[in-house]
Order: sequence, then C-alpha cells, then structure tokens
Amino acid sequence: MELENGMKYLRICQHVMNFTVASKKHIIFAVVLSCVFNMFTVAYAHCGNTITETGRGFVILEMNHADIQDMNSSLQRSGYPSFSKKIAGIGIGGYSISCNRIVFDGYAMLYIPAKRHLTMDGVRHDTSLSGLFGVYNIGYCIYNKNGIGIFPLVGIGFGGLRFSIRDRSDRTFDDILKKPNGTTLSSDMIVTFNCALGIDRMIFTRETGYFQRGFATGIRIGYKYSPQKYGWTNVVEGPDIFLTGPYINLTIGGGYNKKKQ
Repeated sequence: MELENGMKYLRICQHVMNFTVASKKHIIFAVVLSCVFNMFTVAYAHCGNTITETGRGFVILEMNHADIQDMNSSLQRSGYPSFSKKIAGIGIGGYSISCNRIVFDGYAMLYIPAKRHLTMDGVRHDTSLSGLFGVYNIGYCIYNKNGIGIFPLVGIGFGGLRFSIRDRSDRTFDDILKKPNGTTLSSDMIVTFNCALGIDRMIFTRETGYFQRGFATGIRIGYKYSPQKYGWTNVVEGPDIFLTGPYINLTIGGGYNKKKQ
C-alpha cells in the first residue's frame, strides 16, 4: 500500500512538473507576443508624426567572427595553414521604417574567400574558406529626425561556409577528368540569432512633393549567436564550426523619407 501511494505521489509530481514547464513556455511566448503587440501599437500611435515612411537600399561591408578552432586544429595537424577567425563579407540589403517606428531589415552577404597555400613535394596546394549568409531583422526606431535614424534590431540568419582544397600542378583538362583531386566541403545550414544597434545618416540631395531623397551611410554593431555547433554535409566526420561572436558592418547607399500629406 505504501509503495502504491508513493508511486501515485511521484506520478502527480511528474504531471505538476510537466505542467509547470509547459506553463513557463506559454508564459514566455505570451510575454514576447505582448511586447511585439505593444511595439506595433506604440508605433501606429506615432503615425501622426511628420515622417510616415522611410526606405533605404545599400551595399553592406561586414566583419564577422567565426569559431573555427576545431577546423584550424585539423588543418594544422596535416601541415596546412590555418584561417583567421575574422571573416569579411560584402552584400546588398535594405530596410524600411513604417509609421516612423517599426523597422523591417534584411540583407544577403557573401563572405570574401580567405585563401592559403602550401607546397608539398613540389606541388602547390591552395585552400580557401568562403560562405553565403542571409539575415532578416525587425527593430524599433527610437529616433528618426533630421536625416538620422537610431534603431535596435533583433533577427535570425541562415547560411553556411564552404571549404575547398586544390592543387596547382601542371595538368591538362583531360588529366583532371581522369584523376580529379580537388575537394569542396560545404557546411551544414547554419542558423544564428542576432541583435544589433544601427545608426543611419542621410544627406538630403533632392526634395519633390512629399518625398525627400538622398545619400545614406550607416553603421551597425551587434552580436551573433549560434545555438549549436555545425558540421559538414559531404563527409562522415569533420570538425565542428559555428558563428558566434561580435560583428560590425558599414552601409553605403541611398534612400527616401515620405512626409505626411
């Protein structure tokens, strides 16, 4: 009897714990949803301001941090030079600000290939590390006057890295077809969460009707976080990689402000 009562008590405790965990998830979701709803409510309350819409298009230059220590260790054990943890990229993107407050932002980034080489037994071996990445952010503009915009951003990114190794021996096209020796490895799809603070400055060059147009520059400082480590798609086993760390980017482009009619 005491054993049965004890088992019943344990089952009740388990149900309570499961309900508590589920309730916490629901509470967190409700809080996040409430914050987003309040953000939009406050934004639309500001639609009476002078500027009701802002748009920007830009070229973006970024310096990012990648944790590739495991990969560098594997390269060094085999005698190959390692890569820097700092990855530079260039891309294009844009954002819009609705009702002078809500920011919708996105960009696509190409990580500039980092190249290394090593000569073994008279043959030069070239290695390179590159990648592609796309990011979508949403934010809240805390200041948008006199051509200056300041806005915190949160978002999610998707992309991957690409590692290749080739030799530079003197071979013909037919030789390569008979004995290919180049290898390209692609990482798994990498997911990152990021937060940043953006500052944008627009120099107005023309004003027609309700529109102000001009040249715009900006800077963003933020942090990217990968929730897990990632591997490689076309090998059975390989070094772990993930993109976690600070980043900074510069934007150069143009845009417009639409004033209230």
